[in-house]
Amino acid sequence: MFFQKHCGWAVGALDRAAGRRPAGEAPPPPYIVTAAVMHLSAHGVLHYCEALLAAGRLLPRMAAGSDPDVFEATLRRLAAHDVDGWWSGVVSGKGVTVSKVITDAFVQRAGGDPNVVLPVEARAPKPIVAAEGRVRIVEEATGQPIVQQAIARDDDAPVEIVGGAGSVHRETIKLSKWEVVGGWGRAGGAPPRSNTRPAGPVGAAARLGLPTTRKSNP
Repeated sequence: MFFQKHCGWAVGALDRAAGRRPAGEAPPPPYIVTAAVMHLSAHGVLHYCEALLAAGRLLPRMAAGSDPDVFEATLRRLAAHDVDGWWSGVVSGKGVTVSKVITDAFVQRAGGDPNVVLPVEARAPKPIVAAEGRVRIVEEATGQPIVQQAIARDDDAPVEIVGGAGSVHRETIKLSKWEVVGGWGRAGGAPPRSNTRPAGPVGAAARLGLPTTRKSNP
């Protein structure tokens, strides 16, 4: 089968695989989903789409007759600036991968400075009291805060953000190069607001339960 691959096609295939398709329409076959995932990965927008799907949000769709290049530019712009869309995926409790640019935006919203690397003695993990589990989530490389106040029930369970703002999956923390450290940060550093393990691009679809195959040439 021949079809034109572009981001508009790939997003549509991923959205239909997630169930957003007309009643009675069959889902796209796994090799189509895989091709779509690989295409979006190659264009740097897969993880943004992954975050929106994790949150149950609609993916941007290209209107019929639109210019594929214009749609791709729009999708790239959203992936670089839609902080609330990314956050909705983070606090969905599902595993997503967050880019460095968006991590920096989260740090700023939490009251940190993404341009400053905190000294080790200022960010070393403190012992976590089992009865309380008070923790914060920080960027691994800099120690800057992403979530100032959260609760960790155990080493594997999602980290619950204080105030009922959702939970962060441990896979999100690992894939995004964050870490959980003991002790709460300052109360004034609110978490980002929202209007929320296979490796590689195919793993993004697998984490969301979308059927894929390693076959990439339809």
